[in-house]
Amino acid sequence: MWNSILDDIKADFSLSTDYELAFHLRLSPSTIGNIRSGARQPSIPVVIKMLDKRGYAFTRDRFLSLLPDNAKTAFLKSEKKRMASAFERDKSEKHYKLILNEKGEIDWVKAFELLKQIRSFSTDKELAAKLKIATSALGNVKNGSRPLASAAKFLLLHELGIILDKKTLAKVVPPDLEKAIAQEKLSLDFVLNSQ
Repeated sequence: MWNSILDDIKADFSLSTDYELAFHLRLSPSTIGNIRSGARQPSIPVVIKMLDKRGYAFTRDRFLSLLPDNAKTAFLKSEKKRMASAFERDKSEKHYKLILNEKGEIDWVKAFELLKQIRSFSTDKELAAKLKIATSALGNVKNGSRPLASAAKFLLLHELGIILDKKTLAKVVPPDLEKAIAQEKLSLDFVLNSQ
């Protein structure tokens, strides 16, 4: 019974994995797995969440049936974009927490290692190429003899999928960004458009 309800919710919201379903229901993936395997019955609050999503989907579908096709398409596209945005924020927060040191500051060496892991890089040379810096510069940052350039910081955070909000920017950007860019002989376009 619970598996069919979970499958219906996945279908109703165009979710392709149980991870996405768990995120959508604001449950842990292990909770979904335990319910699916029968190892655990859902608690009353979880049942309410599941039925609430089914009710929302039913109401949404009835509402959509009243709309012209172009409005229906626009609504569904907007809903899908909102979900994707929520997934990105979740990934961003997880990656951000992984690269902080005990003082709550970004540990750039941890960030290097996380990117190497995510991209399956086996060497610092691959990592340096991705960040558009020399391998020796990467080594200097790792051994603490030089700070990481601002442009490389931006690119590293971008590659990790970390959303650059005010809190993150304050830890990355020197107080005088234009002066830092001039000192590093970089154009503002490179900093903002590095991919």
